[in-house]
Amino acid sequence: MSVAAPPRLAAGATEAGATAPPAGGAADASWRGPSLRRLRRRDARLVPVAALAWVGAAATILHPEAAVAFSTVAWALALIAPFCGARAAQPARTRWALAAVALAIAAAVSTHVALAQPARSAAGGPPAPGGGAGGRAPT
Repeated sequence: MSVAAPPRLAAGATEAGATAPPAGGAADASWRGPSLRRLRRRDARLVPVAALAWVGAAATILHPEAAVAFSTVAWALALIAPFCGARAAQPARTRWALAAVALAIAAAVSTHVALAQPARSAAGGPPAPGGGAGGRAPT
């Protein structure tokens, strides 16, 4: 069994895809490297996923009585989205896949809030003796 050699990289390219500095090294000021000032579209693909997770978390924390309903709807949509994406063309499949991931994360957050609600209600019960959150009573 023979193993093929890995393909060679183009001159000056690294495995991450960025170009390496010229032979002059880091002292050569003409080489700028990859820019961090400009956000590329492909670099921002997960921003909607994170945004939906934060919105879902904020909504269910601020309105815990709606956490079960939000969780149920989000899980249902997260399970339906891949089937809708399977019938779509390739560019739309990626959007459906990101939507399914975003909805699943939002559903997981809201499920966590819904399951923690009984403990939160119990913690908000009558105050501890001595007026504090616990510990020793004042002497």
